[in-house]
Amino acid sequence: MTRYPLRRLWPLLPLLVILLLIIFWDWNWFKPIVERQASQALDRRVSIDDLDVDLSWYPDIRLSGITVANPQSFPAEADPVVTVRLLALRLGLRALFDRRVMISTLELDAPVARLHADAKGVRNWQFTLPHRDPESEQPWLVQLDSLTIREGEFSLVDRALKADIRGIVRSGEPKLGEEPRVFAEANGRYRGEPFKARFVGGSVLSLRTPENPYPVDFDAQSGGTRVDLKGTLLDPLQFGGAKLRLLLQGPNLSRLADFTRLPLPNTPPYKLEGNLDYRYRNIIFRNFTGLIGESDMAGNVSVRLIKPRPLLEATVRSKQVRLADLSGLIGADPNAPPAASPAGDGKLLPAKPINVPRLQNTDVRFNFTGESIQGDKLPFDRLAFKLTLDDGVMRFSPADFGIGEGALRLFATLDPRGKELGLEAKAELKRVNIARIMEKTSYKGSGRIGGFAVLKAKGRSAAELLGTGNGELKLAMVGGDFSSLLLDLVGLDFGNATLSLLGITPRTEVRCLVGDFQLQDGLLNTRAFILDTGNTNLLLDGGANFKEEKLDLRLRTKPKRANIARLKAPIHIKGTFADPDISPDLLDIGVRAGAAVSLGVLLTPLAALLPTLQLGPGEDRDCKALLTEAEVTAPPQPAAK
Repeated sequence: MTRYPLRRLWPLLPLLVILLLIIFWDWNWFKPIVERQASQALDRRVSIDDLDVDLSWYPDIRLSGITVANPQSFPAEADPVVTVRLLALRLGLRALFDRRVMISTLELDAPVARLHADAKGVRNWQFTLPHRDPESEQPWLVQLDSLTIREGEFSLVDRALKADIRGIVRSGEPKLGEEPRVFAEANGRYRGEPFKARFVGGSVLSLRTPENPYPVDFDAQSGGTRVDLKGTLLDPLQFGGAKLRLLLQGPNLSRLADFTRLPLPNTPPYKLEGNLDYRYRNIIFRNFTGLIGESDMAGNVSVRLIKPRPLLEATVRSKQVRLADLSGLIGADPNAPPAASPAGDGKLLPAKPINVPRLQNTDVRFNFTGESIQGDKLPFDRLAFKLTLDDGVMRFSPADFGIGEGALRLFATLDPRGKELGLEAKAELKRVNIARIMEKTSYKGSGRIGGFAVLKAKGRSAAELLGTGNGELKLAMVGGDFSSLLLDLVGLDFGNATLSLLGITPRTEVRCLVGDFQLQDGLLNTRAFILDTGNTNLLLDGGANFKEEKLDLRLRTKPKRANIARLKAPIHIKGTFADPDISPDLLDIGVRAGAAVSLGVLLTPLAALLPTLQLGPGEDRDCKALLTEAEVTAPPQPAAK
């Protein structure tokens, strides 16, 4: 018997090891590594029952019994977020060297997704993915050629949204001459209302050409809200080469906020239709047209997916806009019923908290132009504004309301990040014809008026903002006329008042009007007010308490000619905002008849203000001269306490 030394067998040992590995090899030896890597990537436990691989340059990989667990905060007995009976894919290894994941076929057998959100808003489908710096790391590209799904199911239960939706997803058998399709259907309830959705798309995702784009057909309806998306994509995985038509219709745009994760305002019923596109991390709703309430809308909206927050940019125009349709931009609800009459406590200012949302997850740049304003209660003719939202702080810079040839310009900053709403605002009134303002009333008038107002306040409602606010208001008017009814009633000229009511007496000429008011901690003081007419000087003093909504004003006239029918007495305006008491001060008759105090020091600051109120070139000169001639019958009275 021939014996071989052991050293002669050493060269055969590697071959023996390879033979044994071939005989006993099991890919499940690598299963713990795969499970550990997947668990770390998703920050939750991932388990696999079986792993098998057929090696080649295009290996076939099969994973059976995949389970993705819920976050640790979820009950242990809750269904896992994802289970898959079988996942089979064919992977191109060579593409990995170019940071590409090329999957020629992907088959999912009985995939099940159980999506849950508890009452606190914790969602089991939110994964903590590894951080990647897109600027320093080249992204991996994914290419998926063919997708097959069998017996797929999914469900969504969200207590906060009152959602309970269940659906199926599957691949269909191809028709003659057509590629296979992927179908998905869902039914249930969302926000307590019936919900249904349907999707039909292609099964082959890659290798698309302009002659053979990827088809998209999606529609969803929840209550009165409808979303309809149809068209094609050249690159469905990157949403590229989109030729999609999007229709949005419903009772309120804010109902789409949960789906889009965008700060959409409250609106009246709407219907908008346009093209949907995606370019360089920028989702664009392009060239849309439609209606929001009674206002026609057209323009472009885009969402740029950037850090630290997405940026929503919109340019919208309207030929005819109704202001109430835009009230949701500042927290109002345009669908709410009209405000009720004042309550029994005598309060008139709205005490309901202003619902300006704390929008710190998205920045906004919104430009709007309204060529014509609908409605018969306000004198505005047109509107243009720029609204920005940066880290939750809202700014109008500015909002321009056209009034004839003049305008009201508003600059405002709203900061809702604290317990109270912070407000800083400045309004400028430029060359506004009084006729345009008064044409909505039974009185008539003409002349140009200008001025400005500033306000700085904190509060949760309009009542609190004015009740604690600080600011000032300055007005000036040169030339023109008023209906004489107002001045005649103030002067208790009963004969002329009766004729004015009959429309017989002419209008009262206005030579000059200047007013200066101060708001301090909610107390409004009349620093000075004079209306110089051809026949009468009208003087106002006193003030108002916005915190308690009380009035304490006095109107006085100093006629420039004798009138036997006139009772020369001041008019007191007292009481509350909701129930004012207007009556003559009979005790003052004759007592102040001979008193006369020159405006003196008061006229100097008023005259200096005239050039700043933008009445127009040279229009303030006559007013400044007339102010030096004016007199009052008594010094101003303090504001209401």
